[in-house]
Amino acid sequence: MFRYGSRPLVRRFNLRVCCVLGVYLACSTLLAAQGAVSQASGHDFSGIDGAVRAFPACSSVDELEGHLRAVTMTDWEITRAIYVWLTDNIAYDVKSFFSGRYPDSSPGEVFRTGKSVCQGYSGLFERLATDMGLQAKTISGYGKGYGYSPGNHFHATNHAWTAVKLDGTWHLFDATWGAGSVDGKAFVKEYAEAW
Repeated sequence: MFRYGSRPLVRRFNLRVCCVLGVYLACSTLLAAQGAVSQASGHDFSGIDGAVRAFPACSSVDELEGHLRAVTMTDWEITRAIYVWLTDNIAYDVKSFFSGRYPDSSPGEVFRTGKSVCQGYSGLFERLATDMGLQAKTISGYGKGYGYSPGNHFHATNHAWTAVKLDGTWHLFDATWGAGSVDGKAFVKEYAEAW
């Protein structure tokens, strides 16, 4: 079992180790990149977090972008605001995950329904970040998550997350895993900053 400090990384939903384009990222490297928004950036995001969590309901992605622009000034703040909004407002679509039948995961549809699997989280993250002037990309790869057993081999990608370029360096963000976990066949909302 991998550990980050005293916290085990194996939880109800996933062992959070990913492979990007065939290059395995060590767990500590991934955590360092994910935690970069609050730790390495040196920013206090408590004001941003509170403002984002107090947003009124939005009727469109464009309206949400307007709210995000009103409370952010730097690329780090924009990225943090998007991550917090996604983890607070999008629920993991466990029904689709377990059925293997995935609905439209376009940013507009994910925003409209308020639920998705990883592709939808990362697609909406990329759209919001790009619309707000950041360089962002959805990354598809392999996650040793729900259902993984040591020794399993990957034959197709099974997860997606987002890369955002901040201060000239790419950082990885996984709003899906940051939003919560799956317990049995239910989504449990549980904000996790590390991802």
